[in-house]
Amino acid sequence: MLAYGKQTGQNSGFSGEERFKWKIWRTSDSSEFIALPSYFQPPVAQNTNWYSNNGASSLSTLKATSSTDTQNINLPQGWSFFSTYIIPFEPNIDSVCSSLSSNIQIAKNGIGHVYWPQYGINVIGNLIIGEGYQIKLTSALTMTVEGIAVEPENSPIIIPQGWSFLGYLRQNSAPLVSMMNPIIPDIIIIKNSIGSIYWPQWGINFIENLIPGEGYQIKMNSSQTLTYPGQTGLPYTITTNITNITQSSATGGGQVSYDGGFPVTARGICWNTIGNPTLLDSVSVNGDGVGLFICNIIGLLPDTIYYLRAYATNSTGTAYGNEVTFSTLALGAPCAGMPGIIDIDYNLYNTVQIGSQCWMKENLRSTHYSNGTAVPYISSGSAWALLGATDKAYCYHDNSLEMAAIYGALYTWAAVMNNSGSSNNVPSGVQGICPIGWHVPSDEEWKILEGEVDSLYDYPDAEWDDIGGRGYDAGFNLRATYGWHNEVNGPDLYGFSALPGGGRHNNGQYFNDGWSALWWSTTQYSSIEAWGRHIYYEFGYIGRSIGTSNSKDYGRSVRCLRNPGTPQPGLPVIYTDSVNNISFTSALGGGMVAYNGGSQIIDRGICWNTTGNPTLSDTFTVDSLGTGYFTSILTGLSPYALYYVKAYATNSLGTAYGQEISFISFYCGISTVADYEGNIYNTVKIGNQCWMKENMRTTHYSDGTSIQNIASTSDWEDLLYTDKAYCHYNNDSTNANTFGLLYTWLTAMNGSSSSSLVPSGVQGICPVGWHIPSEFEWMILEGEVDSLYDLPSSIWISAGWRGYDAGLNLKATTGWDSGGNGTDLYGFSAKPGGHRSPSGNFGGINSTTTFWTSYSYYSQEAYFRSLSSTYDQIRREDIDKNYGISVRCLKD
Repeated sequence: MLAYGKQTGQNSGFSGEERFKWKIWRTSDSSEFIALPSYFQPPVAQNTNWYSNNGASSLSTLKATSSTDTQNINLPQGWSFFSTYIIPFEPNIDSVCSSLSSNIQIAKNGIGHVYWPQYGINVIGNLIIGEGYQIKLTSALTMTVEGIAVEPENSPIIIPQGWSFLGYLRQNSAPLVSMMNPIIPDIIIIKNSIGSIYWPQWGINFIENLIPGEGYQIKMNSSQTLTYPGQTGLPYTITTNITNITQSSATGGGQVSYDGGFPVTARGICWNTIGNPTLLDSVSVNGDGVGLFICNIIGLLPDTIYYLRAYATNSTGTAYGNEVTFSTLALGAPCAGMPGIIDIDYNLYNTVQIGSQCWMKENLRSTHYSNGTAVPYISSGSAWALLGATDKAYCYHDNSLEMAAIYGALYTWAAVMNNSGSSNNVPSGVQGICPIGWHVPSDEEWKILEGEVDSLYDYPDAEWDDIGGRGYDAGFNLRATYGWHNEVNGPDLYGFSALPGGGRHNNGQYFNDGWSALWWSTTQYSSIEAWGRHIYYEFGYIGRSIGTSNSKDYGRSVRCLRNPGTPQPGLPVIYTDSVNNISFTSALGGGMVAYNGGSQIIDRGICWNTTGNPTLSDTFTVDSLGTGYFTSILTGLSPYALYYVKAYATNSLGTAYGQEISFISFYCGISTVADYEGNIYNTVKIGNQCWMKENMRTTHYSDGTSIQNIASTSDWEDLLYTDKAYCHYNNDSTNANTFGLLYTWLTAMNGSSSSSLVPSGVQGICPVGWHIPSEFEWMILEGEVDSLYDLPSSIWISAGWRGYDAGLNLKATTGWDSGGNGTDLYGFSAKPGGHRSPSGNFGGINSTTTFWTSYSYYSQEAYFRSLSSTYDQIRREDIDKNYGISVRCLKD
């Protein structure tokens, strides 16, 4: 279907970006229906729901309705956000907001366009479905929107990178995490009208539910398309992260956050090795209803990539969550997230995951318990022979430190247990001689290992309950590939790397080094004996024995097991937050303690200095305890000083620091700012704005890119409105210190697009943290300094010389011709630096000064502000972009 645009002076046809309105006619009874359209998105068609000259839109569906839908949106006094799920019959914001009457002060969209009814300004135009809007009211009111309710599942929303305002299209509240799940990896932060935030990076969600009628401010890492689920239908579920990954198992799960309007009768996970798993693949069933669920996945192959999705089924069908990919560990792989562990003596042990267990792959050689208490060292054979079942002692085979490095230490059972009682639990619960977060394995935990590595007998086969040599090849498979007598080494299939460290007899004699490996368990057999394990070089089995060789005063090796779910003890993990609210003597900082290191946080805060690498030896704060986000106030700062800041957190093992960040203390009117070349500019605070009180004189952008200097009159005359250039007035460099430099508009903007926002968002030629002021920002200044006309007086919207004495109050008290000096009441100190015309001629020195704004009138002209020695007012006009005029910067 062809659509034609308006011709000049004609009322028929479409205007550019005018929204399509659809109706359906039924010929059988001459009935007319309102129609709800859905459009194919680009690149199928160039446009969607608006007219564009030589553009193309494409309908995917058109549904008739005979009813009118209404949404009532309650808006508070002051600022708030709103959005609507109604496609209005009259979509212009003037019509949509008509029920608010004269109570509306101003409204904005996500790109800074404003609706300012008091002055007849409407840059927003039509409301866009899926967008949010910010509005300010003089009193609380209800906005009524009439039209057709949108189908959220057929209304994708393109959310741009960076900040924007987002609408909510469903008619019922729903959990934010569920609605945003497809784009969560790209979300930086979301805010609502009252300042509550969703901050996925730190797991913070104070918004919880999205509410119809509310709008939201969102910041994205990249542009994404969001489609809300429909009002009813399939459930909505997400797949949670995979944890506890081993060679043959893992833990997965999901969360059903919305039942689709019908009870969820089944939920669980499905997985395969090719991708896009469904109920036709491996499946678990984990209850019904909404909520979080977990599942233990077993029977997996080692070193294999798996694809997994959560699912939920109701009477309308089955819905799947996002796909998660994970790899099972290879045989002999280190424990996930913990490739090594350090004991209190700073000995490092490698780890190995075998089935569901995480083992040290070396024998323990610690000489102290984790609290620092020393274990008695007994080297003498005669002294060892005097030990009883309750005595603690350790030694090295043949009293050799070289043997200790290979085989570890030999301990009595009492030394291993460190006063703990016998245990056959899983886990044993006996830390004993092991590091924090680890434990001595029980007899039952040894059986689990044996069943995992034996090729014939699984756990809990009764084979493992026997005494003596048991199993088929468990011992053989655990043996290291080197070091055994007569080179009868093992294949070490699982990475346990058992070496033949032998033992020490209760008579004090060492035995069987090179021939056998022997370990303690936490399970005693009698008051003088405990269960142990041994591997002998000649046999494939693994021994479970009691008797003389398991007397508690023997010396045996120890292997430690990681406590399930216990992170490796260590220093905390902490991040330093950005510094803001920077003032003359203080600033606001903070950090995030993401992990306590396995031990309680006893102090946290920030530390700072002016030399770099701050520590607790420098100035620091002490804030509330625990993990999570915290804020701190830096006090006692000096003006315009460079400070270095780190967050810190302390636990029982020590203090960890976050990354170092730096900032410069700032106080507008006292602090100065430097450009790339090191030119220093004084500042002045006027109302709520912080201005430079001198004109820019840099010849480089803040990234170091140089700007061309055009001195020749003919070369300047050849400049286009799209060219970048600067010059000194009269090509005299001495004028720069007094008046700054003269720049074309493109130079000032550094290629940025026109902006009427507050703030403009255009850094342009300004230093980092500063920007080119927009039209509205100049109006704010003018209303602040004029003694007769405040903002929002309509005087400031007009062109030409406006106001009463704003120009007089901004001009410096010296330097202006013909008695035209100003009062400089506010310290703006404007000096008459003149201009350079597109013909290359200079003019206006000592009588005029002109400043660029960030707003383009049209392709070849932009708005400026001008002061003159003959006027007390301030001028607003448009001028060719290849003029050379001055620049004043405004702080972000």
